[in-house]
Amino acid sequence: MKMYNFIEFIMESKGISDVCVEYKDIIWKDINHYIINRYNDLNLKIFIYNFNNDKFFINNLVIEFSFREEKENICNAKFIGSNAIIKDNIFYSPKIEFKVYYKTIDDDFLTYIESVLLHELLHCYQMFKQKNKSIPSYWQYGNILSQVRGNVLKYNNKDINHIMDLLYYSLEHEMNAQLHQYYDYLRKFKKYSKINKIENELRTYNSPINIDDKFISLLKDIIKHFKNSLDVNSPNNNYKKNIDNSLWSYELTDKNVESFLGNLKSYFTDCANYISSKKRQIDRKIKNDEHIDYTMKLTDEDIFFKLIND
Repeated sequence: MKMYNFIEFIMESKGISDVCVEYKDIIWKDINHYIINRYNDLNLKIFIYNFNNDKFFINNLVIEFSFREEKENICNAKFIGSNAIIKDNIFYSPKIEFKVYYKTIDDDFLTYIESVLLHELLHCYQMFKQKNKSIPSYWQYGNILSQVRGNVLKYNNKDINHIMDLLYYSLEHEMNAQLHQYYDYLRKFKKYSKINKIENELRTYNSPINIDDKFISLLKDIIKHFKNSLDVNSPNNNYKKNIDNSLWSYELTDKNVESFLGNLKSYFTDCANYISSKKRQIDRKIKNDEHIDYTMKLTDEDIFFKLIND
């Protein structure tokens, strides 16, 4: 049984997107300069860019940067592609929104903000590749996951919430964006600890000790929501077949819930192994100054979607 296999629909990042790093370095010079020189009166700044690297043409990339003093350092950002279009292989009008709150502006915080910029630029590139090929990707799964997370949070069940968090961390485009942050830190000879935390949480997931009726009921609702949403939005028979062979086709009962959670644990372990493998690849890139192409073919150890259960 597979969780999902979007590789046959879209080639997500298999290494480092050098064009995203190139664009990030250009943008960050402007943002960093503005923060350092204007932070006392900085509120909202709009940056607009056009890029013409033949791997990724962008026209009217908008960076909306909100920056204000608060009681702690927080950096929230999101890529918005709802109004973006592709014409003649050019990505028009993508947008990245930043909401940054600072207590102190130090080198560590600036490094983190810069890495988040690379994270969101990669999402921009991933959507460009998806739209340019007119094929679905992990974005659809991620959108449904956001809906489900919103629904289950109101039940205040920590075991279900933990599963939702791990499913979010396991999104392929999210793992690769975190890996780009890892790479950006290494370029500065710094340590990005968040990805190690994510890898450890995925690897050490265990089923709840007490599986009660409430937990099972919530899990059934989640599976039903995913299955129904994916069925409705399946663009073709091959896509639907992939869903039918995934965990979301599971007919959960009181008797097989532990089997389902065991398969889920195996899937999370595969995701942890994927992160570990990519980190080693990035470490080699830093050490040997290797070029890792965005569509680099996976080796056997890098296969993300392994069979969980034949």
